[in-house]
Amino acid sequence: MTERVTASEYARRIGVTPGAVTRAIKTGRITAEKRDGKWMIDPEGAAREWAESTKYRIEASGARELQKAINAGPRRSIKDSRAMREEYEARLARLKYETAVGELIRADEAESTWCSIVALARTKLLAVPSRAKIRMPELSAEQVTAVEELIREALEELSEDHGGADEGGAGTAVAVP
Repeated sequence: MTERVTASEYARRIGVTPGAVTRAIKTGRITAEKRDGKWMIDPEGAAREWAESTKYRIEASGARELQKAINAGPRRSIKDSRAMREEYEARLARLKYETAVGELIRADEAESTWCSIVALARTKLLAVPSRAKIRMPELSAEQVTAVEELIREALEELSEDHGGADEGGAGTAVAVP
């Protein structure tokens, strides 16, 4: 008897959602047996059936990139086109998974958070001279002004050294270390 796996495990292996596998079973695209309330699938047989019966469609998300890739070179066979589409879908599923588990975040969200942190740090640093005057009344106005100038110079140098953000663009995802 060949190895059998659950619909969820099969979905994980091929990079699709469990719902997609369940729909394929219910519509007869792949065969499976129900044991103890769970669909059990022969992965090798299902892979053949899946490849033979997968319908071609261009999803709204990513349609332009997929269409460009299809039109970029010589005419491809249906098998090559299917492989290209399945690779694209697997990559998209991986990005969605990594985002869901927190391994990947949107670049615009990271930039927004980072800007908030930097603005808060700037505010706190600019408040140091006046707080120092309160804690150390013996400081003269000139000394407080000198500290404030030093802090402003340091902030300006930091902004000049690191003022340009990477050109990630809105919606770009970045890996979380």
